[in-house]
Amino acid sequence: MTLRSVLVHRPTEHHETGRGFSAHRFGDDEETPFMDPYLMIDAYTLSEPYFAPHPHAGFAPVTYMLPESDIGFINRDSLGTRNRIAPGDVHWMTAGRGIVHEEVPEQRGRAARGLQIFINLPQRLKFMEPGYHHMDGANVPVVVKDGAHIAVVIGQSNGVTSALTPPYPVQLIDVTLEPGGVFEQGVHADENAFLYCFDGNCVVETRQGKTHVSTHDLVGMRRDGTIVRVLGGSKRARFVVCGGKPIAEPIMAYGPFIMSTRQDLIKIMDDYRQGRMGKVDPSRWSPDGRPVAD
Repeated sequence: MTLRSVLVHRPTEHHETGRGFSAHRFGDDEETPFMDPYLMIDAYTLSEPYFAPHPHAGFAPVTYMLPESDIGFINRDSLGTRNRIAPGDVHWMTAGRGIVHEEVPEQRGRAARGLQIFINLPQRLKFMEPGYHHMDGANVPVVVKDGAHIAVVIGQSNGVTSALTPPYPVQLIDVTLEPGGVFEQGVHADENAFLYCFDGNCVVETRQGKTHVSTHDLVGMRRDGTIVRVLGGSKRARFVVCGGKPIAEPIMAYGPFIMSTRQDLIKIMDDYRQGRMGKVDPSRWSPDGRPVAD
C-alpha cells in the first residue's frame, strides 16, 4: 500500500446570491481532472426558497445535510413524493430520464447547511427511471479511531460500509479530525479521490512531503497509490473525502441536463419541453414560514 500524492491544492470560490443562498462551489479541472464521477459540489447555506421547481436528467443530484445544520430541506417532485431531508440525512436522487423537483428550507429565515452534489451517471444509466435512495442520519455508520470521527455516508471506510446502495458506487466520508489524530482512507488504484475542508486545518501526507490544508481548501489526489492519509493540524478539522471510479465518457451539458451525446441531450431537452418529466407547483407558505404540505 502506497500513499497518494497531491495533484491539485487550491481554495474554493465563495458564491453569495443575496437571496438566502451562499456556497463554496467547486468542480473538476479541465487540464488536470480528479473528480470524475463527481461533477460539482456546493457546500451551501440556504435560508430562503431559492430553488424553485426545476428539472434534472442524466445524473444524480445528492443532498447530504450536515448533522449540525439548524434545519433540513423539504424535497417535492414530479413523481408525487414529498421528502424531509433532516440534519444528518443523505438523499440520493437518480434523475435518470428526467424529473422535476423543488428544494426549500423547512422554515424560512433559518439556515440549512449541507452539501449539494452532482454525480454523473454512465450512458447506460442515463435513461433509467428516476427514483431515490434515502438514509436517515441515525443510520449513517460511524467509526471512531486514532482521533478521527468517521461518518461513512456513502461507500466504505475503515472496515465499515454504508447501507446506501446507489446505482453507481462512490465514496462520501465525513471526517472530524482532532489535533494529533490520523485518518486513512483506502482507495482502489483506478479510483479518483479528493478532499474538501469545511473548517479548521489538517495535513495531507504523501510520499513527496506534506500539504497543509486550511478552511475551504480543495485537494485533488493523483491515482498513484491506494491510501489517502490526513494528519491532524493545530485546530480540529472537518472535511469530506470523496471519490469513485471515473466514468470517462464525454459530457454534453445544457443547464440541468447532463448527457453523453448531443443526440441524447436534444432528446432529453425535448422531453422536458413536451412535459414528459412532469410538473411541480411552487410551495405555498404558512404564516410561520413553513412550507404547506399538499
